[in-house]
Amino acid sequence: MAAKSSLIILPTKIDPYAEFISRVKKAVDLTGVRLFPTDVICAHVIVDRSSTGNILLPDVNKNEQRWQGKVGLVVMLGDDAFKDSDTAKFCGFKANIGEFVVYRNSDGHDFDYIQPDGKPVACRRVTDSDIKMVIPRPDMIY
Repeated sequence: MAAKSSLIILPTKIDPYAEFISRVKKAVDLTGVRLFPTDVICAHVIVDRSSTGNILLPDVNKNEQRWQGKVGLVVMLGDDAFKDSDTAKFCGFKANIGEFVVYRNSDGHDFDYIQPDGKPVACRRVTDSDIKMVIPRPDMIY
């Protein structure tokens, strides 16, 4: 009698930040905004109310992510961002729109971008030289 085979279906790995990226791309329309040439605008990465272990996170944690966060999603670049100058040399390094970047939580200026529907998107304006890394996933940095 032949051995019975069974099919094991593993769940598909879903990028937990794909929804965040999609939401930010739809929400943040900076058409008509003129940015200082070497500045970068990033949307704060604020995770959902549940952690990876399905533990609900209190709103205090969300506020902490906003004010202590070190990772953002690039949504706008100044015209001269990441271009070598007399004061900064990038050696070919560049962050692009749609990439996650790392900066010190004390760098830059926090603000809310108010969407047409009145909902805010937490953002930070930083100088290009304040960005220290480009990372594939925001959960790599704490």
